[in-house]
Formats: sequence, C-alpha cells, structure tokens
Amino acid sequence: MQLGYKVRIGFLAILFAWTYTDPYLVMGQVVCGRDMDQDGEISKGEVAACPFINDQAFCPIEAVACQNPSSPVSCPTATSWNREVKQCEGAPISNGVEYMAVKTDSGRTERNDCRFPEESVLPEGTNVVLNPPAGAVFVNERYVITHCRKRRGKDTATFDVYAYYSLQNIACPAGSLLNSDKSLCIASPSCSTGTYDSVSGQCNSGIKCPLDTETRQFACLNAGQGFQCSQNQCEDVSRFEETKTDLASFRDDGQTDAGGMCKGQIMIFNGKAMECRKAGLQTGYHNCCRNDSESILEFTKSCKDKEKTLIANRDGGVCHLVGTYCKKKSILGCLQRAESYCCFGSKLARIIHEQGRGQLKEYSANNLWGSPSQPFCNGMSPEQLSMLDFNQIDLTEFVGSLVTDKDLVGSVETKINEFYRDVSR
Repeated sequence: MQLGYKVRIGFLAILFAWTYTDPYLVMGQVVCGRDMDQDGEISKGEVAACPFINDQAFCPIEAVACQNPSSPVSCPTATSWNREVKQCEGAPISNGVEYMAVKTDSGRTERNDCRFPEESVLPEGTNVVLNPPAGAVFVNERYVITHCRKRRGKDTATFDVYAYYSLQNIACPAGSLLNSDKSLCIASPSCSTGTYDSVSGQCNSGIKCPLDTETRQFACLNAGQGFQCSQNQCEDVSRFEETKTDLASFRDDGQTDAGGMCKGQIMIFNGKAMECRKAGLQTGYHNCCRNDSESILEFTKSCKDKEKTLIANRDGGVCHLVGTYCKKKSILGCLQRAESYCCFGSKLARIIHEQGRGQLKEYSANNLWGSPSQPFCNGMSPEQLSMLDFNQIDLTEFVGSLVTDKDLVGSVETKINEFYRDVSR
C-alpha cells in the first residue's frame, strides 16, 4: 500500500507539471512590464504576458479604455442642423413671383354706371391658364369684369370668376436640394474631423487612446474587455542576451607524472563558482535560491539541477555568497537576478578562504571574491597558504561541526592551528 501511495503521488506531480503553464512564459516570452516601485527590478506584480490581437502584441499592464470622441456636424451656408430628424435644413429662396388665374365661373351683375373697384381687375401681367401648375399657391377668388352695358336706371355687367394663384420661382442655397413639397431645402452634414455617424448624428473621430501625445500614439485593441490601450511596450525577452558571466575555476586538469603527482601548479582548497536564480521571469517567479517544503513541486519544475546542487552545498556550509547581479536585462528593467557563490570541498576550506583572503594581496586585488557575475573562487597555492596567520582564523565553526564536547572542541582547534603554523614555517 505504501508503494502504491507513492506511485500515485508521483503520477499526480508529473501530471500537474505537464498541464501547468506559467502565464509569464507563454506567447514566446513576449511580455511587458513596468518598474512601478522604481527599485530597478521587474517583480511578479510588474510583468505580464502580451496576448496577440490582430497580429499586434497588447500589454495589459496599466491598460485604459479607449475613447470615441465626437464633435458637432457642420451644415452648408443658410442651413442649420435639425437634431430631431438629423439633417441640415434651410428655407427656400424666392427669385420672383409669377401670377396666374384659372377661370372657374361666369355670370351677370347689375352695377351703377358699370363702375367697379380696382381690385376686381386681375393684376397686370397675370397669365390665364387652364389648370394651375404643380406647386402653385392659391390666393383667393375675385370677380373680373369682361364687359359692361349701360341701361337706363341701371347697368348690367358680365363677369367671370377666376381662382387666383401665385407661383414662386424657388431656389435653394448652394450645397442643398429642394425636397419634394418645396417647403424645405435639405443638405447633408459634413465633418471637419472624423466621419459622420448617422446613428448619433455627430462626427466621430474614431477610437483613440487617451494616452496619445503629439509625438506618440498607442494602438487600441480589443482584448475582451472592450478597446483598450497601454503605454507599456511588449518585448520578446528571448532577444535580450544574458549578462556575461565567468563561473570557471581551476580544475584538476594539469599534467601528472608516472606516479600521478601534479607536475604543474598545485592549488589547495580550490573553489567552484555556482549560482542560483532568484524569483524572476525565467523561473516563473519562483526563488531557485530557496527550497522550502511548501514549494517543492514548483522548485522541481522551475529550477535547474545545478541550482539544486548549489542549495545542498550551501546548506552544508561549504559555500560563500559573493553577491547578487542582474542576469537578464531589458529595456523594461531587470527581468532576472541571480546569486553567485564560491563553493568549496569542505566547510574548513570555506572558513579559511573567508578569514584568510584578506591577508593575501592577490585576493585583495580581486576585491577578495571578484564580482557577482565573475566570482573569484580560485584556491590557494602552497606558498599562499604558508603566508596565512592561522592565529587570526577562527575554526570554532568547523570544529563544532565535528564534535560536541566543548573541551574537546578547544583541544582539536588548538591542534589544527598548531599544524598549520608548523606547515607555514
């Protein structure tokens, strides 16, 4: 049963690691970020993957809603905008009046001396037609005397009844047309900027980013929450080179004699440069310099074997921290930091290097431990080792890791110091 339980747990771990996709490492590592706290480093809350929308990468960090600015329309001269019906309207322009009359009835009347008022006569220039043309406006009816005959005591007149019409010669301002009933001149609106939107009755300038400036514009893309834009640029982090590092150190690769003795320079307590990556983009923001029980699965998935070895050595007390440096930089800021160490073959070697390097000029010239990106982990030659003053080196930590009896600790430490003093003479 115990074996089956372990198999099931292992299977679940493999399945989780296979199906889990780190959101910061998708899309070919095209990401965007902003150093919001101004610490020179892009942390987990300051970076995001950039989805592609219409072949454009969109940064969701600090994205804002795009706007659709509108402005009033313009109408041709002598017309104005009617907001209710959404059209430009203007009054027709008359360029003269033409009168006409249509005979409708006739009869006789008796008038004294055949005298009639002037208004009973059609205006001069009136055309008498059979039917009024389309668009003619009715004015009134009036008697029109065609002839008069005098008789003793009274006069008899023959009259015709006309329907009297007027017809205006109507014109519209330039840029407008007369509608069918000739009551209005209709014109299309125009926009000084943007295009006319018949639904809103306004000029729309198109979707714009409120972050735009005179020298820089940002694309508005629909990322599922409406059109948005961001001033943060997306970058393919794979095109940024890592900081050049030198983790080399002396190795047992020199020539030896027939007896297997080294014929070249012998280095004692030689160290090896190692590094681990802190929480950053390349590790899915898991700290590969720490291995706690709560994140074993994440540590296994995100961290390299060399980093696991380093942590084991460091926890064993054989490594010295040189420092932290930015391993991968971009225009966004530092995307990945790393800690570098000098790891030795024993805790004793690490203690001698930590307390003895300050006594030797060669190490002092290299800032004792070099730089974080280029650690100086070289061992000591026999000559350098003989120059050390072991009276200044505290071996309590080393001896304490071997024995627990306090009196014995002091005795062993004394013997070790005496030994190295004898060697250095």
